[in-house]
Amino acid sequence: MKQSTSLDSLGFTPLPAICTLKTKRLILRGLELADRQAVYDIFSDKAVIMFYNQPLMRRLSQADEYILRSREASFGGWQRMHWGIALAGSNHVVGTCELHDLNEVYHSCSIGFALATKYWGQGLMPEALSAVLTVVFDQNMINRMQAHVVPENQPCIAMLRRLGFVEEGLLRQYGHWNDRYHDCLSFSMLRADWCG
Repeated sequence: MKQSTSLDSLGFTPLPAICTLKTKRLILRGLELADRQAVYDIFSDKAVIMFYNQPLMRRLSQADEYILRSREASFGGWQRMHWGIALAGSNHVVGTCELHDLNEVYHSCSIGFALATKYWGQGLMPEALSAVLTVVFDQNMINRMQAHVVPENQPCIAMLRRLGFVEEGLLRQYGHWNDRYHDCLSFSMLRADWCG
């Protein structure tokens, strides 16, 4: 009989279906249909989509579909875990963050994120990602997290480096969005890097 190689059987802890995280300025929580306008505002902005592997939203109903998909993916384990990044004072969603491509055998996953342009340069995304890294690594959920970034997205690359991600190399034509192929730089963070 083949032995299970799930995270749980190897001593790794499954992430709860919806895991709310709080920082000094932010709440990372599941998206709700009430967030539709905020989600639409983020993903209908060409400056955001330029570096993000999702089509530009052109209708509010696309935000509804995005929210419903994010919630479906978050239940029953964490093959994909999706948060809305909300301001603590107003609960207004200003960005998103997701863990995806969980590999239970390798104890790894990928991370993706987007932030409304109005909030760029305020340190909100590193604050949000630090909360995610802490819960994932401190609670022994995975051993490795990777991020893929187009070389032109220098602010994102600088942020990942400040957080401690290590650049591993160029993946040629790794992504495809907005009707073209994109090279991506591969970055990784190991549990030992974050936890010391």
